[in-house]
Amino acid sequence: MFIADVLGGYDVYGGPRNLDPAIRSGAQWPVNEPLSLVSAMAAATESLGFGVTVSASYEQPYHLARRLSTVDHLSGGRWVSYLFVFEVLAGQGMYGVGCYEC
Repeated sequence: MFIADVLGGYDVYGGPRNLDPAIRSGAQWPVNEPLSLVSAMAAATESLGFGVTVSASYEQPYHLARRLSTVDHLSGGRWVSYLFVFEVLAGQGMYGVGCYEC
């Protein structure tokens, strides 16, 4: 099972800042933190594998490593993760994050 880590709902179908189509269709709605969900689902299953994207943009390295280690332990190693960092311009425009490489 794949779960994407998104920091907001998708608004591409109804225009900018219009979440109604995503909410009605259930397109990754509600927006939940995926590692918590994987921990719960791993406890209820035995052979299901999990894929999770995790944003490293807004996490302290030690705390992120601790959370990933916990999920690995709770799932018995049945998960894989793709770490990513938001592109600088996208992060500035959407979340008001400063430019660290400028």
